[in-house]
Amino acid sequence: MNRLIVISHRAPDPAGLKDSGGMVVALKNAMQVHKGIWVGCAPTTREPDQPDIAQLDFFHGDAFDIAYYHLSEDEHAGFYTRYSNSVIWPAFHGRLDLIDPEGNSFATYNNVARKIAQALRPHIRPDDLIWVQDYQLIPVAGHLRALGVRNKMGFFLHIPFPARDVIMAIPHSQIMLRGFCDYDLIGFQSKRDIEKFSIALRSLLDVTPDSNNRFQRGGRTIQIGHFPISIDVEEFSRFAHQNGNHCVEGGSKGIIAVDRLDYSKGLLQRLRGFRQFLADHPEHYGQVTLTQIAQPTREHIPAYRSLKTEVEQLVSAINGQYGGVEWVPVHYVNKRVSRERVAGLLRSGKGCLVTPLADGMNLVAKEFVVAQDPADPGVLILSMFAGASEELSAALLVNPYDTGSIAAATERAISMPIEERRARHADLLKAVQSNSIGDWSRNYLAALQAQAITTAPQPVEFRPKD
Repeated sequence: MNRLIVISHRAPDPAGLKDSGGMVVALKNAMQVHKGIWVGCAPTTREPDQPDIAQLDFFHGDAFDIAYYHLSEDEHAGFYTRYSNSVIWPAFHGRLDLIDPEGNSFATYNNVARKIAQALRPHIRPDDLIWVQDYQLIPVAGHLRALGVRNKMGFFLHIPFPARDVIMAIPHSQIMLRGFCDYDLIGFQSKRDIEKFSIALRSLLDVTPDSNNRFQRGGRTIQIGHFPISIDVEEFSRFAHQNGNHCVEGGSKGIIAVDRLDYSKGLLQRLRGFRQFLADHPEHYGQVTLTQIAQPTREHIPAYRSLKTEVEQLVSAINGQYGGVEWVPVHYVNKRVSRERVAGLLRSGKGCLVTPLADGMNLVAKEFVVAQDPADPGVLILSMFAGASEELSAALLVNPYDTGSIAAATERAISMPIEERRARHADLLKAVQSNSIGDWSRNYLAALQAQAITTAPQPVEFRPKD
C-alpha cells in the first residue's frame, strides 16, 4: 500500500483533543488506513525574531505523523485572511461584492505554497501518494512539480466551484486555473461543480475534457472526478443516542439549525423565512421554536463581524414582534457547541433547516438524518444549492432566496404525517449509509492510484504575469 501524504491548512491536534470539522474528521479516517504524513499549518505563527526556515516540525504518532509548517503573522494574514478567505472564499460562494484583493495578497498566497513544497520535498518517497486539500493550497502541486516531484498528486475542493463569469472576476483567475492542471486527479463534491469546472476550462484555458472527464494540458493527462464527502455514520449515530438528553427548545415542534456564522450559510434568509412562517401561521404561536446554533468563525474579517450584527438584530426583531413572556420563537446560540452535544440536539429536532446559499456539501444535513429515530423521525429541509441535495433528494428541497419557500417547507415539516416522515427518512438514511466517510477517501485514493504518471516537459509556473 502506498504511503499517503495529506497537505491541508488545518492539521489534527497531535493529542487528538481539539479536532473538529468535516474535513479533519474525514481525513483522519484515511490517514489511519494508509499511514504516512499529514502536513498542516502550525497553530501559532512564527515570532518575528525567529528565522524563516522552510522546514517541517514532526510529531510522530502510532497511525501517522503530523508535520507542521510555520508562517509569520504577515504570511498568515496575506495567505489565509486576505487571499484565501477574502478573495477565493467569497468568489467561490458567489459573493463577488465581498472580494477584498488587498495589496500583494496573491503573491503571499503563492509564496506560502512554494514554502510548503520546499519544506516537504526532502520527505517525499518515490511511491508516495500526495493529496492536497482545498482552496487555500491550489498552487502546491505546481511548486512540487518545479522541484522535480513526479509522484501522483491529487487535489480535492471541499467548497463549491463557481460559474465561469465569477471565475473571470477573480484576480489572477487564469493562473489559478492553470494551477489546478498540475494535479493528476481533481475531486469535487458535486456533479454540477464538475460541469462548471469543465466550462471554465473550455472558455478560459481553451481545454476540452473528453466524455470521461479527462483533459490534456502541458503533456499531462488530468482526470476530473465527483467524490461526495460524508460522515462516520456509526460514530455520529452513537453520539446522538448517548446525548439524547440535550433537547432543542420547543419540544415536539422544535426546529434545529446548526451552522458556522458564515454568509454562505444563508442565516439571514433562513431567519426571514422563519419570520414569514410565523406571519403566515399564527396557529403555531407559542409552539414552534427555531434553535439556531451559529458557531463563531473568522471574526477578524469585517464581513463576518457585519453578518454577526445583522443576524443578532434580526433575531431580536423576530423575538420582539412575535415572542412573549412564556415563548421566544428564535433561540439563538452564538458560541461553540461540542460535536457530541450537537448530535443530541439534532436527534431531538422535528425539523432541520439547512439552507446555504452555496455549499460544497454540508455535512449537517447528513448528520441530522443519521441522528434521527427511524420510528419518529424529523424532516430535513435542504437548500437546492447545497452539494448534499444531489444525494438527499428525499428532503424538502427549497430555494433559500425565497422566504416563501422556506416558510412553506417549515409548515409542511411541522404538519407532515408520520408515514411520510418515515418513508422520507428511510430514503435519506439509505443514501447516507451507502456513502459513508470511509467510502469517500477509498474511492478518491483508488482513482488517484489508477492514474498513469505522465511526463510533462516543464510545469506551468504559478505566478502573476509581469
